[in-house]
Amino acid sequence: MSVAFDKAQEVEAVSWDILRPFIETRCFEGRYVRTAKGRLAKELQKSAGDVLMNTDDETVWTVEIKAEKDHTGNVFLERWSNRERFTPGWLETLNSDLLLYHFLSNDTLYVFDFDKLRRWLYHG
Repeated sequence: MSVAFDKAQEVEAVSWDILRPFIETRCFEGRYVRTAKGRLAKELQKSAGDVLMNTDDETVWTVEIKAEKDHTGNVFLERWSNRERFTPGWLETLNSDLLLYHFLSNDTLYVFDFDKLRRWLYHG
C-alpha cells in the first residue's frame, strides 16, 4: 500500500469518529450499518456507499462519506478512478442518497443530495 493511501485511511478514520454521533442522532432508533468490512462490503461501498441508515421504521438512506484533512473550498468529484483503464470513479458508480463531505481542519461538513449533485454537474 502507498503512503498516500495510508494517510487517506487515517483521515477517514478520524472523520468517522467525529461524524458517528452526527449520524447516530439522525437515525431511527440508532439504526445504521457501516459497510466497512464483511463479505459484501466492497460491493456495497461501490454501489450504496459507506453507511445505510434508517430514517424511520421502513426507510433506508444510503450515505457516502468523503473526508479531507485541509479545507480548500473545493470538493473532489471522482468521475474516473483510472481513466487509462476505463475504471469509473465513485461519482459514476455510486447510487447513494447523500454525500457527506467532511473537512477536518475546520470541522466543516457539506451535505449533498447525490442525485441533485450529479444532475447539476452533468446538466448545469
